[in-house]
Amino acid sequence: MTANRFTFRLQRLLALRQMAERAAAIALGTAQAVAAEAHAAEESLARRRASAREAMLPHPGTERRVADLRQVAFLVEQIDARALNAGKTAKVADRNVQDTRERLGARVQERRILERLRERHLVEWSRGTERLEREMMDGIARPAAGAGTNTLTDD
Repeated sequence: MTANRFTFRLQRLLALRQMAERAAAIALGTAQAVAAEAHAAEESLARRRASAREAMLPHPGTERRVADLRQVAFLVEQIDARALNAGKTAKVADRNVQDTRERLGARVQERRILERLRERHLVEWSRGTERLEREMMDGIARPAAGAGTNTLTDD
């Protein structure tokens, strides 16, 4: 049996690619959290706008002063401006998530390529090791078999 151990020449590169993949996965998680936060802010502003709009419209049978209506209209305009900004922020966050997801996919693919190469090298190494072990065992068995026939003929 051989004392050799399998070594993959590109193990350091594989380790670096694994670290890059982990970093990309962390970046994706962070981007998804930012996007979720942006969407939550956008939804919150949409609810605030709906309630302000409802407050702006007078209920049947009630009277409102013009100053009150102007205040509510100003409030709705401010909420609309914030909602527009929140929508832009959410779109940017979604694009960032998509880009980060694509980078993660590329990192996974790069790592898998090296892992498949490592597996192929391991299989080749195992086959070579098995062949060498068989040859060694055959080499041991042949002289012993030859010695055994000699002792039978000497008797």
